[in-house]
Amino acid sequence: MCKEDAPRKPDIREINYYSGKKSDGRFQVYQIRAIDIPCPPSIPYLLNGAIVCIEIADRLDYIQRQVTEAVAAWEACQHRPHKYSIETALINMKRVMDDLVMMSYCLKYERVVQDSVELEVDGWGALFSKGKPTKVGAALIDEFFKGVDRFPHVLSEIVNSFKHSYLLPEAARLFGADFPTVIGIYSHRNNYRKVIHHHNHSLGQIVIGFNDFCSTTIGNQIRFTDQEGTARYIVSKTARRPDE
Repeated sequence: MCKEDAPRKPDIREINYYSGKKSDGRFQVYQIRAIDIPCPPSIPYLLNGAIVCIEIADRLDYIQRQVTEAVAAWEACQHRPHKYSIETALINMKRVMDDLVMMSYCLKYERVVQDSVELEVDGWGALFSKGKPTKVGAALIDEFFKGVDRFPHVLSEIVNSFKHSYLLPEAARLFGADFPTVIGIYSHRNNYRKVIHHHNHSLGQIVIGFNDFCSTTIGNQIRFTDQEGTARYIVSKTARRPDE
């Protein structure tokens, strides 16, 4: 084989997410009652905003069940149940994350949504253009996601690897030796001439990152709606009719 014909060695880089917190081994997913989640505005004839809160709370409970099953399968050295429970849990984490992003957009830009009947931001990726936050994206990150904006990039890429990576069968062969792991191999649009990311994460760290994102985002949504409610009350109390 000529040197020019030799296979090119791929540029593979390992990605390890660390939350900055020590995993406690309990794998407890963030839970919240639907009634405690700020209700986003409804879209007339299309969506009751309260159902969004119910769906998020229900999905968080389901994620906990899948994580528990994944850990039990790992402890029993059952590779297939572990693999598919991990995939299911993370895909649902991504859905919750995108729901919280859409909710945040609807809360901040309620009038725009009501008038246009359109969501400019329908998930984490829509906050960015060519790798940088858009004007709206920057405003939402500053208002709702500051301090927890690293984890969503990791989660998004792992889930994309589950959905689109041709190398998924290679990643699926790997199994955590010392603790449950989340494994993915991803290159944008399966272009392996570019950098290939080998995601190798502790499941405990992924759960912590997800919990931090959810609790911070919902906490900021509560703060935002409280401020908006106070501002509207002040306006209503100080407003005067033109003839007064």
